Amino acid sequence: MPFNRNPAFWFFSLVVTLLLFEATHIDVATQQLLYFSESDRWLINRDNDLLNTIFYSGLKLVLFFGAALLLTAFFLSTKVCGLTSHRKALKVVLLSLLLAPTTILALKSTTNIACPRALTEFGGDIPYVRLFEAYPSNAMPTRRQRCFPAGHASGGFAFMSLALLFRKRRHQIGAFLSAALLGWLMGFYKMAIGDHFLSHTLVSMEISAIVISVLNYYVNPSSISPVKNPSI
Repeated sequence: MPFNRNPAFWFFSLVVTLLLFEATHIDVATQQLLYFSESDRWLINRDNDLLNTIFYSGLKLVLFFGAALLLTAFFLSTKVCGLTSHRKALKVVLLSLLLAPTTILALKSTTNIACPRALTEFGGDIPYVRLFEAYPSNAMPTRRQRCFPAGHASGGFAFMSLALLFRKRRHQIGAFLSAALLGWLMGFYKMAIGDHFLSHTLVSMEISAIVISVLNYYVNPSSISPVKNPSI
């Protein structure tokens, strides 16, 4: 489907995700597939410079250039006829690229959730607690933990806003799925080196979608009205 512009949809999706992961052991079970306890190593070695360049610093560079191109398009939208009708949507995209990762960063600093690699289940020394649980009084981390939600993946998920630039449904779907895939690629890399649980990445995607849909609601409200007989 194309990007859902209704903030309520993504708020509901986020609530369902939080309830699901709070009530189950999906996170730990998924992460155990990526961790080899016999050798105390993860599926991907975080010290592998090539993979780090490709999936971390390399993808960040790609996102930076993508944002630069979109910023250029926004400034040209007052002069280039083909871009004029996309000016409001471009504004939503640019704000999303800034505010989605910023929101995730702010949440990371307050949730106090540890990375999998820091937990006792995976060779660390911090007990596993869920989002709405407190650490045992005799096992409090010595410093605040900053692993929830997933920050790296939020840069990719913010580009889901590109779907707002298109009118044709197939183009909306293509833009949305491409950005979501990019975000999940970034998120899986961090999961595979022990930095995040599955829920961290999923919540990052949903919060990014909330930011995008709320921005679109206020900046470009006319786009929320359904288009009759959209071209596919």
